[in-house]
Amino acid sequence: MATNLVLSGLLTGCLVLSPLFLRGQEDTAPTAGSPARSASFTEKPVRILGPFLSRDDQDEYTKVVLKNGLTLIVYERKDLPLVSISTYVKTGYLDEPERLRGIAHVVEHMFFKGTARRGVGALAKETKGLGGSLNAGTFYEYTHYYTVLPSEHFRQALDIQADALQNPVFAEEELKREIQVILQEARRKADSPEAFALEKLYETAFEVSPIRRWRIGDESTLVPLGRKELVDFYQRWYVPSNIVLVVCGNADKRAVLDEVVKKYGGMAPGKAEAAAVSTEPVQKQLRYRQLRGDIAEAKLFLGFLLPAAFTPEWYACQMLRAVLTEGDSSVLNRQLKEEKGWVSSVAAVPLDLKDQGYLTLRFSLDAARLDNVELAVWAELERLKAGALDHQDIERAKNLLERNLYLDREELTDFGFELARYEALASHREWRNSVRKIRAVTREQVVQAAKTYLTLRRCTVLEYLPLAARPRSTTAENLMAFLEQRLPDAVKEAELAAGPAETPASGKKGKPARPGVPPATPAEISSAWVDSPLAEYKLLRGPEVMVKESRALPLISIGVFFPGGRIFEGRGNNGITELMLRVSAKGAQKMSSAPLLSVFERNGARLETVVEADFFGYALTGLKAGFEKNLDALFAAIQEPQFEELLIQKEKALLQAEAFRLTDSQALYSRQLFKQALYGDHPYGLPPLGTPESMSRISRSELRDWHTQFVQKAIPVVLIAGDTEGSELVARLSGYMSTSGAEPIDLTMALPVRLHDRPNEKTENRERGQSATSLGFLTLGASEPETRVLTVIANLVSGIGGRFFEQIREKQALAYTVSAAYEPAALGGYFTAYVATSPENRRQAVDALKEQFKKLSAEPATEEEVRRGKSFSSGLWKLRLQRRNIQVFEFARLKIAGLSLDEIQNYATQFEFVRPQMIREAAQKYFDLSHIAIGGILGSGGKKHAK
Repeated sequence: MATNLVLSGLLTGCLVLSPLFLRGQEDTAPTAGSPARSASFTEKPVRILGPFLSRDDQDEYTKVVLKNGLTLIVYERKDLPLVSISTYVKTGYLDEPERLRGIAHVVEHMFFKGTARRGVGALAKETKGLGGSLNAGTFYEYTHYYTVLPSEHFRQALDIQADALQNPVFAEEELKREIQVILQEARRKADSPEAFALEKLYETAFEVSPIRRWRIGDESTLVPLGRKELVDFYQRWYVPSNIVLVVCGNADKRAVLDEVVKKYGGMAPGKAEAAAVSTEPVQKQLRYRQLRGDIAEAKLFLGFLLPAAFTPEWYACQMLRAVLTEGDSSVLNRQLKEEKGWVSSVAAVPLDLKDQGYLTLRFSLDAARLDNVELAVWAELERLKAGALDHQDIERAKNLLERNLYLDREELTDFGFELARYEALASHREWRNSVRKIRAVTREQVVQAAKTYLTLRRCTVLEYLPLAARPRSTTAENLMAFLEQRLPDAVKEAELAAGPAETPASGKKGKPARPGVPPATPAEISSAWVDSPLAEYKLLRGPEVMVKESRALPLISIGVFFPGGRIFEGRGNNGITELMLRVSAKGAQKMSSAPLLSVFERNGARLETVVEADFFGYALTGLKAGFEKNLDALFAAIQEPQFEELLIQKEKALLQAEAFRLTDSQALYSRQLFKQALYGDHPYGLPPLGTPESMSRISRSELRDWHTQFVQKAIPVVLIAGDTEGSELVARLSGYMSTSGAEPIDLTMALPVRLHDRPNEKTENRERGQSATSLGFLTLGASEPETRVLTVIANLVSGIGGRFFEQIREKQALAYTVSAAYEPAALGGYFTAYVATSPENRRQAVDALKEQFKKLSAEPATEEEVRRGKSFSSGLWKLRLQRRNIQVFEFARLKIAGLSLDEIQNYATQFEFVRPQMIREAAQKYFDLSHIAIGGILGSGGKKHAK
């Protein structure tokens, strides 16, 4: 993209410079629109006069450093009606002295507590009124503040961000109240099995580095904090040279540079003195720790120290992680989950820091299988080190990593954060070059990374066991002895089961290796930022297909959805829709489980299955290159599933493990209990993943019949979003789909929803530090206009700047999490509020929510509140549609609900008719406390058990 060199006269003293002087060398001008390439550009920023110390323009990226030292990166994307602002401060938990542990996070919270110009809550309310969201996060090396909103409000949003950054009040009274909120947040974290166990793993693995500390702080360090400590910390670290500001989205670059100079140029320069952070030495002996707690499944964590971010070795380790855990056909997923069925989930948690990194492999499993799984994991690692890594595993990993990098660029907040993080740790150019560098990693480098870093002696093992599990008298010494003794035989058994390994240079015997998806080329990443309207095409003898074209990134998502499914289930076959979908996604008559899974992933795509109250379906999202190769496999899975008995039994077991694991989530499980209290025996209220009793009853023939009724004889809703040229991909679908003989599914034929005649509550007692409560009301018979009124109410009361949040968290400090949501459904949706708080405050928090529902019915909302609610509802819709897989899901939902193409296309404008009196009328109609339903987990304040 050519750089306009005539800057506004407001930028005092700027010169008009020639392109030669600005770029440093004339023949390096880029072809427009290529975020993935950079090798031909000069690496030396140019020093110029004016408000900048330096300026560097490459493609859509511009980086400037203001005279006070603040770094600004601007990236123009015209395909979205949004802009994001990220303020990345290069300070976090690692910079805190022990006595002030948690202070970086406290400063982050106080960011929203007002300035000299804006009082408490005003920052969030203003942002919400602009249709945007405001949030922040603190980590080891950074604190990240961000907002995203419709692009026409960029200047106001930048003013809010600049004011909050430069003029915080840090009021003592607000500080004390907010510390109580943070203590609630700490309890919430301790109640999350994965988050709690991960920090305990770090505590065990790190002996020198402050990473070993419980990073959020606790009462001993948080309660004594006063305003002086916050001001001192802020003044030390929040200086321009320690800040990276990123603006990306649909904003004119010149206007952004102009506004940033006006808003940030007056900050006094300063230099942050780097804290002395100890680097962890190489671990020489295996470490082991065991925890026990009120959790459903056992958790196994294996941790390894890795090299610093963005070194060549780090890129090899990224590839190694992807080979092991990225996708259903990755090495560990394939061996431990899909084939053996010994674990219900496999994941990797990378920790990428400037001076060192860490990789955690995480498994959920039955505690009785811990020895088997630990041995099997190490057998696969040893096989990989010995060279059992074939070409397809490497190409699959590269394609999925490339897909993930583009997915990170879909949402502007994620994109802005990554640009800032890369700039802080190395250079934003590293982010631009990441696809090329991933593609350059060789098989030999991956094997060497495994040999160097994934060794027994460098490993830390943490086992987190349910209270009901049989105790294990394991120590680091006897675990090491067990593995060293059994590993040789386990490796031999694994090699026999796997068969002969593929040679690096070829595919399986007699066949050449499948070529991988090529890396993105300049032509594949378009700078013609066109926001194409939603279009509709009719297939010959097939369904209508809606297409939302966007050529900003080389990604495509296709969704195929069917009305019905769960809404027609009963207690006897509860979960059959979910089971049918998952089994069909694992095997078709033309191909078995492993090939079907690997087809998508080798082509850089992932298949998701979706089951909602009124519809279900499939969404495939992947790289444009090679995407059409996925269509045969996708429609084979949809239309001709294999329903192999062994596969059915495996999926039943995995579903039940997932359902069991769901009970560990405070938010999700309290919502499930709420829906059971609200709907009773109606399908809407049944457990989403079925029950052990219902699963045991579902037979192969019943799955086939369900598939015939709701898939083969149904008319699907088909969506395509992404880098496809109009009807290009639609034409290919005509060979796969026919609706001859199909009939529409009438959702009103399902069991009707009935309003219960009294308050209903369903709760469970758990050993948790917090109580989590979902409460709400049935919205039976809500018309389409009313659904928008209810959506506005939810966005008026929920989140930062909302009524519920303000009353319960800001004013009373009863909870960290307060939210509300409206969920429409064909036969009767629901409106719910959620609060998580300490057990002793639960009743007070629930009563406060009830009081807020009364107020909505008793008195009209103000014009200003309704304006904010409408703006945020419209903005939130635009924010959701940044991702292609969300586009296909949301458009399908609205299509199935009966909206026209024009209504779907213009849905963001559909909230304008809402008036204060409508809010009150809807509240009076639906928010009747005599019909309230409550679901919750009642915490005991109990503690975890650890060795």
